[in-house]
Amino acid sequence: MVPGMTLPDTILPLIPAFGGILVVLLSLLPPPSSLSPSSSPSSLSYDYATKTVKSIATLGTGNSLGPEQPCIDTGVYVSELVDKALGNDSLTEAQTRTSSIATGVAAGVGGGFNAPVSGVFFALETLPLNSASISNLFLTSISSSLVTHAILNDDLAFNTPELFVSNSLTELPLYVGLGVLSGLTSYLLTKTTSTLVDIKSSLPPRSILNVGAPIFAGLLTGLIGYYRPRVLFFGYDTLNSLLTDTLPPELLITLLFLKIATTSSATASGLAGGQLAPSLFIGATLGGAYHAFLSPFISSDLLSSAPTYALIGAASVLSSKFKTPVFGGVLLFELTRDYDVLLPLLGSAWVGNLVANAVGGERKGGGGED
Repeated sequence: MVPGMTLPDTILPLIPAFGGILVVLLSLLPPPSSLSPSSSPSSLSYDYATKTVKSIATLGTGNSLGPEQPCIDTGVYVSELVDKALGNDSLTEAQTRTSSIATGVAAGVGGGFNAPVSGVFFALETLPLNSASISNLFLTSISSSLVTHAILNDDLAFNTPELFVSNSLTELPLYVGLGVLSGLTSYLLTKTTSTLVDIKSSLPPRSILNVGAPIFAGLLTGLIGYYRPRVLFFGYDTLNSLLTDTLPPELLITLLFLKIATTSSATASGLAGGQLAPSLFIGATLGGAYHAFLSPFISSDLLSSAPTYALIGAASVLSSKFKTPVFGGVLLFELTRDYDVLLPLLGSAWVGNLVANAVGGERKGGGGED
């Protein structure tokens, strides 16, 4: 969906569905294993190319998923090719395979956000690794971030406004409250996604609803996006607008639930992308609405700014969703470069993770979709 493009109103809701059609057509191609051994370089290249085109079709048409999964796929693909080139034929061994995936994950997340330390923490919190792998994670994540900096001219993945963080102790319970709401919100996203996945799995494999699920999910996103365009994927422009614009709390809550609906249906249908960026969006709407609820009752001198709460909400929902309490806080700290916001970020993210674990069961790296 190209900014500035003028299309008839009747066509606009169909654009995400067109992305779903492309994903369905790619899914009907023969699997790599039917062309060559699954561990061969040609098979890896085929699988990666298919995932990449699916991601372009999904995200390029505005479907409600995030670009970090393609970044991670790229990192894993390159890591496995390097292992092959170095003569490492033990990729079937669990430890070696996990280490290879971890370096790709760190590079993908670190480069995707220009946040190398966050990439390392994400890999450490989502995958079982030994201490010998950590140096490799830092090397790949930093290298990936340097390349991203060179290409994007040092632009961050998304822009953070100037923050006002109150140092008042009265805010501590407020951050805890936001953490609790974040944990419940992330559980709702996870539960909605898993329920839709179960429904799709129960359908006959060759039924129209099963095979055409990406098309129907794209159509749902298009119809919702026609009336609420902010739920569509436009890079990080929408998230930037949430951090800089003051929106009515009713609109923020509406966007929160609509984003959960479109993201969970897109994931369950088989569209290509992840839930990392949508989790940031959902958390930002939650934090903004939470601030709007508190502001009439608390003096502005004792209450941090709306963008601050939006960022803390984004980190908390992200951490709760993926069971990575350190990653969410470190990521937003790397992007804001603001020491004052670090403790509220980590505290709220930790509480959100505890609540998500208590409600949905403890699972390390429980996101799984990104």
